[in-house]
Order: sequence, then structure tokens, then C-alpha cells
Amino acid sequence: MSNTLPAFETLLQILDVLGSQKELANLLNLAQPNIAMWKNGERPIPRKHLKTMREYIDSAETLDRSTTPDLSLLNLVNLAKENNVPIHVTVHLGDTESLVPTLTH
Repeated sequence: MSNTLPAFETLLQILDVLGSQKELANLLNLAQPNIAMWKNGERPIPRKHLKTMREYIDSAETLDRSTTPDLSLLNLVNLAKENNVPIHVTVHLGDTESLVPTLTH
């Protein structure tokens, strides 16, 4: 699947999946300016990061998005647990028949 994509196309695809350069930087444990330099062609994408991005894309393609909770919500829940912040998460169907998570504390 994504293993045949050229590096730049892989970068664009994962940015589309994750939604931002910051999210990709977090995934790769890098500072966001590194991602911008790759996107602008100022630096090549290191093979180890390219491999990680392709693996992430492949795993994301296998998820059924209609039944998978928002990954950013999972990040918030984990952060709350790490900091002993009590939270309540409610998931309900929205008008578009998709899952709509709500986080309150």
C-alpha cells in the first residue's frame, strides 16, 4: 500500500490523516519545524521516520473510522489519567451517524 508511495506523497498523506504538522511531530518525537522543512523540500525525510509514517498510514487504513473514537480524544484521556484529573467521556451519535465524543471534567 503506502510502501510504494514516494517520500513526499507519504508525507502529504500522513499529514492528511493526522491533520497537522504538530501531530506528526508528536508522533515522531520531533520538533514541528522538522516537518515544515521536509514539506518545503529543505531537508530529506530520514528513512526511519518515513518507515514509521508508512506503517502508521497502513494501520490507519485498516481502521473502521465509523466505530473508532477520535484519537485526539484518546490523547486527552491519557493525559488526564497521567495527571490524575477526573474526567467523564460520553460518546453519542450525531446527526451524520458518526461518533461524536464529548469530554468533561
